[in-house]
Amino acid sequence: MCASNGHVSEVLRAMARCTPDASSAVGVVAVALVAVTLVGCVPDQPVRSPLDAVLVDVVCADEVRSSLREWGAGRGFLEAPPSGDGARSYRFPTDEFAEWVVLTVPEAAPPRVVLVTVKEAVGRLFAGDCSWERRGRMHEPISTDASQLFTDAELKGHLDAADGVPVVIYVWAPHMPLSADGYREVAEAGRALGMPVVPVLIAFSDTDFAKREARRAGIPPAGLKQIDSNELVQRQAQVHAPSIIVFGSDRVSPVLPGYRNAAGYREYLEAFLGGGG
Repeated sequence: MCASNGHVSEVLRAMARCTPDASSAVGVVAVALVAVTLVGCVPDQPVRSPLDAVLVDVVCADEVRSSLREWGAGRGFLEAPPSGDGARSYRFPTDEFAEWVVLTVPEAAPPRVVLVTVKEAVGRLFAGDCSWERRGRMHEPISTDASQLFTDAELKGHLDAADGVPVVIYVWAPHMPLSADGYREVAEAGRALGMPVVPVLIAFSDTDFAKREARRAGIPPAGLKQIDSNELVQRQAQVHAPSIIVFGSDRVSPVLPGYRNAAGYREYLEAFLGGGG
């Protein structure tokens, strides 16, 4: 609770009674000024966590919080860029690999909470009275040819095979001039640090063009698989091409967009290994 003006006055009067000389009185005046500036500055209900800050102006905040907890979210989140209609979007990882909870907060409508897994998306659309309607849909792969897709199962396979060594995912696109060229640079940096680098193609790329660019830039055939991974999508790995994202045993880096030479990538990867990424 915040202190009242009356309480502050009582404290100052008590201090004044204990002031034997002018020099001490100066101290009382200084303390008084500090005390007056502090009146009312401590909120009755301070923000306690990042989630509280997210929900502070959200309609049906208690119901949203309950849904997040039920689905194992709420410890941390990534904020996505606002959509065209101004809606805010927050993505929460859960304890299950490749399972995320997405909270969407429109500007003039109740929020939506969606549990997105490898197989399906199950949503709760809140109404004005904070009741909610369930909506769901099955995941549809971006291609019927599974051999051309980089899925969550394949991502998990790379992480397991690395046995705790951080894995660098390199997202590229054939239509970005430096995107294919950056693979050699990041691969060189990865080799120097003993970190595997996995190239993956941004979703819905022109496959014929991608094959030509891959041959030119030395990208292996496996790097022609297009992203169909919920883990990478939710982490916004396709925000730009090229981009890298580093998966460690205990943490995942933010997405690093943009081309760099080998020295630039190495500097970033060394920072991650040292705990700074």
